[in-house]
Amino acid sequence: ATQAPLAAARFGLERLRRGLQHALPDTGARRAQLQSQAARLTTMFASQFSDCRHRHATLQAQIASDICLDESIRSAADARAAIGLGSCRIVNIKQGRVGGIPEAVRVHDAARAAGIPVWCGGMLETGVGRATNLALAAMPGFTLPGDTSASHRYFMEDITEPFVLAPDGTMGVPDGPGIGVDPIPERLLETTVHAEHVS
Repeated sequence: ATQAPLAAARFGLERLRRGLQHALPDTGARRAQLQSQAARLTTMFASQFSDCRHRHATLQAQIASDICLDESIRSAADARAAIGLGSCRIVNIKQGRVGGIPEAVRVHDAARAAGIPVWCGGMLETGVGRATNLALAAMPGFTLPGDTSASHRYFMEDITEPFVLAPDGTMGVPDGPGIGVDPIPERLLETTVHAEHVS
């Protein structure tokens, strides 16, 4: 008697985790295939660039799954244009892709003003970039989990003190001066490939 509720719960959790990264289809057959897949997906990650906004908008209007724009969002202007066209219902923000923290904040603000949830994407940063990602992800519009993970997942030794996941899978925002962390001088020296001294 308990099997049906348990199966339903497992299906619901599995559906919650499902996402699909895709290149936008150019053919009706491919679009129909994605529409069929979308019935089982909560999110579709679109990895194409800004010239596809109108096609993303067409697809978003035809499917229930939320399209998340990633690589096509390279500025706050891109975010406003995509949101205005109805090209997405979620935006991924990578500070390195949009040109740094100030523009990442502007993208966040544009999405939040439109009621569009955002999440913070990582780009294999060292502890320096990881610290700023965590500060960014703590802003109020970041309502979806990001993919910033512990240092050991990417590096045997980071150039800062390693970031460690808490038992609940979260990481705290560093609270030191500036970005919250300092490079370890010895590690920085070991990993330096080239240096120039300007006087």
